[in-house]
Amino acid sequence: MKKYFAKLNLKISKSNPLWSEYMNYACDHVEVSKFYPDTKGKQFLKDSFKQAWLPMQWFESEVELYSIMQQYDLKPKLFLVEAGHCYNWHKDGFRSVSLNIDLGNEPDYLVLFSENESLYTPIQRLVYEPGAPYILNTQKFHVSINYGNTDRYILTLSKYENVSLSGSPQGPYLEMLKDLEDQGLVDV
Repeated sequence: MKKYFAKLNLKISKSNPLWSEYMNYACDHVEVSKFYPDTKGKQFLKDSFKQAWLPMQWFESEVELYSIMQQYDLKPKLFLVEAGHCYNWHKDGFRSVSLNIDLGNEPDYLVLFSENESLYTPIQRLVYEPGAPYILNTQKFHVSINYGNTDRYILTLSKYENVSLSGSPQGPYLEMLKDLEDQGLVDV
């Protein structure tokens, strides 16, 4: 079983409007809640990253992908990691599971996963194949670093929950991964 991520045997067709339109979307800062322990218990902090909602109809012609989106109630968003920026170590607070697709094929990035955010810890790197979806275990610590000179765009198809998942089990990822493996959609 893949602990952090797995590549799917799908691609978004090159005729999809996503490829010509995604850079026209204005990505705005979104505040997300995070909890960090301190000496007094829990401290409420806010962080921000850039995202934009995308039209669902762009995916209707992608039959297998659209079916997965419908089955798991995945919503399409565009994430932007600007040149020279990083979305630091975190677990997602309200995304229980995510399919991510690198749209730009920019080489100067790192996406790393870890069991914890210790000062010294083992890591696993995700190297995206452009246009291929990857299921991500968003309840494991991960970081996205764009150390290049070009903005990096990621299509993320995610299931959002109404309550914070901070510290939640990774059940949604494992369940979806198993379902996709049973359908023969996970790359081996």
